[in-house]
Amino acid sequence: MELQSQSHQKLVDILPAHLFDQLHTDWQRVLQPQKKLIGHIESKLVDVDIAPGFSHVFRSLSRPIESTRAVIFGQDPYPTKGHAHGLAFSVDQSVSALPPSLRNILTELSSDLGVTRRSGDLSDWFDQGVLLINRVLTTQTGSSLAHSNFGWQEVTDAVAQELGKHDVVAILWGKSAGELSRYFGLSGELSPCIPVHCRLIADSLAPNHSRDVMKFLYRIKKAQYIGSCLGKAKGPRFPEGPCL
Repeated sequence: MELQSQSHQKLVDILPAHLFDQLHTDWQRVLQPQKKLIGHIESKLVDVDIAPGFSHVFRSLSRPIESTRAVIFGQDPYPTKGHAHGLAFSVDQSVSALPPSLRNILTELSSDLGVTRRSGDLSDWFDQGVLLINRVLTTQTGSSLAHSNFGWQEVTDAVAQELGKHDVVAILWGKSAGELSRYFGLSGELSPCIPVHCRLIADSLAPNHSRDVMKFLYRIKKAQYIGSCLGKAKGPRFPEGPCL
């Protein structure tokens, strides 16, 4: 018991005491104007069962900005306890019953490229330079969009604005994420379902750079939309067409 207590204390000692400290220094610089807001949001999370857990809230922003080759914006974390782990659309590797949105992503990946994944943990995508981030970064366990009025949108607006200055592919899934299109120089009529926007700089995703995710994103960048509503069981395949 004493050994377990010591191990727990060591874990507590290495975890950031505040949300802002979870950020990579690049993102600390970018989000300096939002530091007070982030502190205010943090005060609302005390003694609340949140998704993802406190130590994973800013996991998506724990890498240097220059390592980001693509960004996928979603809505808010999965509310089911144990699912969200700080990367949008991804779930902890222990999760076997995948959320519908993630199942559809993996279905398209399989049908389009013949790539079958055994896990819904997309950490390897993150490792390859795909920033997986939600518009709202926390929610109360068991309740979607519970923190939509906390002010997270101002934080993720600043993230999108910064990424819009760099050569990244921007993929915005959902109405809320679609509001960020202005930061990526995107225009055009949006799909009434879930739009995918992409920039014409996707040639930076060299096919020989990595494995499944870069091929997948290279395919996506040729599509005008992903017509598949991620919350539904089925949806149309990727239509061919120019980027918006």
